[in-house]
Amino acid sequence: MLSNTMEEDPGWFSPEVMQGVRDLHIYNLQGEAKYQGALAGPLFPSNAMALVAASIGQDANVGFGVIGTFATATSTTLNGSIVAGATTLVVTSATGFAVGQQITIDTGVFQEVRKITVVASTTITVADAISFGHTTGVAVTTYVATTTLSSPSIATATTVVVTSAAGLAVGNFIQIDINSVSGTTTAEVRKITNIATNTLTLDTALTYAHASAAAVALVTTPFTHTFVQGASTIPSLTVEKNLGNYQSLQFAGCRVNKFDLKMPVGNAAAEITADLMGRSVAVLTSPSAISVTNELPFVFTEATLNFYNSLRADTSNVNIVIENGVKETYTFSGNHGPSFLTPVTLHVNGTVDVVWSSLNDATYGDFNRLDAQTLGALGFQLQHPTLSSTINFVCPQIAVTKFANDVKISDTIMSALSFEATRPLSAGAQYTIQATVSNSVWLPY
Repeated sequence: MLSNTMEEDPGWFSPEVMQGVRDLHIYNLQGEAKYQGALAGPLFPSNAMALVAASIGQDANVGFGVIGTFATATSTTLNGSIVAGATTLVVTSATGFAVGQQITIDTGVFQEVRKITVVASTTITVADAISFGHTTGVAVTTYVATTTLSSPSIATATTVVVTSAAGLAVGNFIQIDINSVSGTTTAEVRKITNIATNTLTLDTALTYAHASAAAVALVTTPFTHTFVQGASTIPSLTVEKNLGNYQSLQFAGCRVNKFDLKMPVGNAAAEITADLMGRSVAVLTSPSAISVTNELPFVFTEATLNFYNSLRADTSNVNIVIENGVKETYTFSGNHGPSFLTPVTLHVNGTVDVVWSSLNDATYGDFNRLDAQTLGALGFQLQHPTLSSTINFVCPQIAVTKFANDVKISDTIMSALSFEATRPLSAGAQYTIQATVSNSVWLPY
C-alpha cells in the first residue's frame, strides 16, 4: 500500500438545549458511527486482486469458475467471423473437440470461454451466447482430459475418485469441469495432496458438485479468474490496519464504494484507490501476521487498449472508475454501526488520452463517435513485465461523452476522451463491466 486511511467516526453529537447556561454542548451522545477510508497503492498480479473482485463482483461464479493453463491442448482457428450473440462457430478443424468440453475463443482482452453442446462437422455450438465479435483466423483452443470422475462428487468434498490416476502426482493441479449445478461449465482447480489408488485428496474442499464422468484435466499456472458483475451485491472484505506491528484496527464487513484505476505513461506503476465503508471495528492487541507476495506491479509498457474494436497504440493514459453507490442503513439492532451496506447503483466511467490524428477516420475518428453517439466496446489489458499474469477490464458498451483537444505551441496535439459505460440491451454481454485476471492463484478470491 501507499496509504490506508480507514478510520472510525463514532457519530458523536450533542443536542443544543436551553438550560439556563451559555454552554452550547452539555450532553455527549453517540449516534450513527461510520467506518470508512481508502486503500491506495500499485496494482499487483495477486496482492490487489481481492479489491478488484470486491469492486466488480464474485469470483468463480456458476458458468465461469477458475480455469488453468492446459498441460495438453488442442488448437484450431475460426473459419469465418462471428458476431456478438452468436451461439455457433465454424472452425478450420473440429478434431479433438467434443461435447462437454470448454473452448477458449480468441486471445487477449476479448478472450471468451464457453461449453460445447454440439459438434457437427466443423460447426461447434456453445451453451451460452458469444459476448463479442471475433474475426476469422483467431485461435480456438480446447483441452485433452487426463482422466474423468468415476463417481459424482458433492460440494464441500475434499476427495474425488477418478477413473485412472496414471500421469497424476502429488503437487499437481487438476481442473474439474462439468458439474450438476444449473448453468454451464463451472471449472474448479485444486492441488493434489495425496493419491491412494484412484482417490485424490484435494488441498481445499470443492465449491460445486460434479457429475460422474466429468473431465479432469492436468493444468498449470497461470490460472484465470472471472469477476462477474453481481445482480444486487458485491463481495465484502475484512481490512486490518496494522500500526507498527504492535496493534491493529480490524474493520469488518467492508464494501468498496468507489474503485479508481489510473495508468498513465511515465515512471509510475498502475495505481488503484479503493474507497471503503465498513460495518464495525475491533482492536487487535496481536496483529495478524503480515504475508506479502513479492511480485512487481503492472506498468504502462505492457498495457493494451482496445477502443471501438481497434487496438489504439496512440494511448497515453487510461482511467477507469467504478462506483457502487453503497448505501448505509442503520437499524434498531443495538449497534451504532450500519446494519447493512447495500450497493444500490453501478456507475462506470473514465477517461482515455490519445495522440490526435483525425476527427473522422474509421479507427481514430473519436470526434465522429462523439457527434454521432456511436456505441462501442472498451477493453483494457495490463500484462505483467515478468510473470505470465494479466488483468483485463471489459466494458461491452461505452459512449464517448467528451472530446477535448489540448493544443499547445511546440507540442503534439492530444485528445482527452471521456466515456460512460452502459449495460447492453441485447447480445451476450449483459453487464456494464467485467474483469478477467490470470495469475498464480488457483483458488477463488
